[in-house]
Amino acid sequence: MNHRRIEQVSVGLIAIFMLPAGLHAAFTPRSFSDDFPLGRGFISHQGDLYNEHLVRDVGALFLALAIAALWAGRSAQTDSSP
Repeated sequence: MNHRRIEQVSVGLIAIFMLPAGLHAAFTPRSFSDDFPLGRGFISHQGDLYNEHLVRDVGALFLALAIAALWAGRSAQTDSSP
């Protein structure tokens, strides 16, 4: 496996792992706050108050980073420089 392929797979995996958390936070913020990660509720057990705006912003950030990672992997694929 060459260096460029390793880069593509790495950024693809980053995007894949960020996508579920981003979708969860952006579209069901209360559930994300209460249950993340994997039903353990680490966020809600910290004693902080629920802030829907903050959770939705974090979800949007995760989605934007996932898109940027996919774009970076795609542009690395089409780049012809060594």
